[in-house]
Amino acid sequence: VAIMNGNTRTGTIYGLLGSAGAKYRFTDFLSFETKISLDLNYARSNLFFEPGFADGRNTNGWVLVNNSLWNNWVSTNILRFNRRWGHHGISTFVGYEAQETRNIGNASEASNLLPNLNRLEDASKPESVSSVASANSLTGIFLNNSYDYQQKYYLTASIRRDASSR
Repeated sequence: VAIMNGNTRTGTIYGLLGSAGAKYRFTDFLSFETKISLDLNYARSNLFFEPGFADGRNTNGWVLVNNSLWNNWVSTNILRFNRRWGHHGISTFVGYEAQETRNIGNASEASNLLPNLNRLEDASKPESVSSVASANSLTGIFLNNSYDYQQKYYLTASIRRDASSR
């Protein structure tokens, strides 16, 4: 049986989420719109096992510190054309979209801590250090065209092409 009074697990997460957009009308039938969104997160966690428990049992205490920064952004731009000539109507839009995701982080573990202390800098024996850095992106271009006659008969065509960095 072990007593776990000194074992701790703490963590902090900060996040920022936002978006912005704008639309500009060149004429009554031609407009441009743009949007961008951002999701940014930072996380830090600390784990401590005191001597006599779990991974700290045979190592005079054990500590882990983990940091991670993750962000994702998406940008969309669309040009729209909508026009009627008598019984005929055309509605077209063409757009471009881009997205990027990044993750950067590191982790450190150490043991053999000084008595009554529980932080990474209080340990004398490094156990492991690791890091991660990854990124990927997506892009896409798209076109949609609709024709109508007397707003009763419709013909629509769409095409989209996407690409990935993976």
